[in-house]
Amino acid sequence: MDFNNNWPSLIITSGIMTTEELQKAYQAALADKRRWHNKGLEKLCRDPYFLSGASLGYPTGAMLWTWDTSQTGGFCEWANRVLSERFGLDVHVEADEGSEPERMWIRYGDQEEVCNWRTINRARWMGAFCIMSNRLLTSLGVLAFELETGGVDTVVAFARAEYLDELKLYLPVVE
Repeated sequence: MDFNNNWPSLIITSGIMTTEELQKAYQAALADKRRWHNKGLEKLCRDPYFLSGASLGYPTGAMLWTWDTSQTGGFCEWANRVLSERFGLDVHVEADEGSEPERMWIRYGDQEEVCNWRTINRARWMGAFCIMSNRLLTSLGVLAFELETGGVDTVVAFARAEYLDELKLYLPVVE
C-alpha cells in the first residue's frame, strides 16, 4: 500500500487510531478551530496531540503524558487496554498508587515475559518505558515509541512494528 498518498490509512493500519477514532477526532478538530488552526486531515495526522486523542477527551493508541505519579494508574490501564484490544496481547502493567510502574507482564500464546523496573530516571521515564516494553513487544510484532511534542509533554504510542519505518517518515519519533 502506498501511504504517501493516503497518510491517514497508515495511522489506522499501524494501530494508532481506529477509523472511528480518526473520524471523531477530525470532526472534533474541525469544531475546535482555535486549537487546530484549520489544518487538513493529512497535517492533523502528524500532530502527536491529535494522535493521542486530545480532541476526543480519551486516549487512542497514543497517549499524552506529563509526568505525574498520581496519573500512573490511568497510564497503566491505557497500556493494558491498547495492547489487549488493538494487538491481542494479554498485558498487565502494575504500579503502586502514586509511583512509576513497577512491572509489566505480557503473555502471547505460550510466551510470557516479565519486565521489572523500579529505578528509572523520571525525566526520561517514558523513553525507558518504551525501551523496556520493546524488549517484550518486538518479537510479538508491536512497538512502543515516544513522539516529540516540542514541550514538556510526552506522547507514547503503540503500533505494529512493521510500520515503524514508514511512521518515522511522518511523525517526530524520539530516537
